[in-house]
Amino acid sequence: MRPALSALVVCAGLLLAACGSEDPSSEESADKAASPSSSPSPAYFSPDDTQAINEAAGPAQAAAAKAIAPARLGVCNKIKDYPAWRACWHDLLDPLARGLTGLSASFESMAAKDLPEDCVAELQGAARSFEDFASNVRGLLTGLDSDKAAAQLKAAKKYGATVTRVQVGFSKPFQEMTQVCYSPKDLASITASPSKQP
Repeated sequence: MRPALSALVVCAGLLLAACGSEDPSSEESADKAASPSSSPSPAYFSPDDTQAINEAAGPAQAAAAKAIAPARLGVCNKIKDYPAWRACWHDLLDPLARGLTGLSASFESMAAKDLPEDCVAELQGAARSFEDFASNVRGLLTGLDSDKAAAQLKAAKKYGATVTRVQVGFSKPFQEMTQVCYSPKDLASITASPSKQP
């Protein structure tokens, strides 16, 4: 029989609001058209940017909730056949690893845009954070896939803490980037009425 895995259920919601950036004035638009080689002021997040990040975050957050759900853990823990046991954990952890990697890539892509420096720094930091989470999940899979009982047991002991850490750490990068990636007008609106949509 394989080691049983247990975990603490902790939910974390996204706080990234669906707001747009301020529209440039007609005078600024005319200046840009007259001198395309000049460096325009960095823009802020647009509604499309918000949607893109939320769409990337959704699968990762849903996979984390599934991977920590007691009922799901109970099903896998009851399996005695090793290949089926391993496959059960892969069904939980593979989507989480993919989702976190995809979210990290989304942040990297956003950081390449013409955004304020502090916003770019937060996006790059978020990309690193979610890639670290993905690496930790892949480490669990390596242990669970091992033919050595000691490696399986080590992964089993780390499972709950690893997935819970993903859930607990999920919101912070979104909160921090919200403060620097939206225009002052949008930020005031977000602060007054924060959105909690995934």
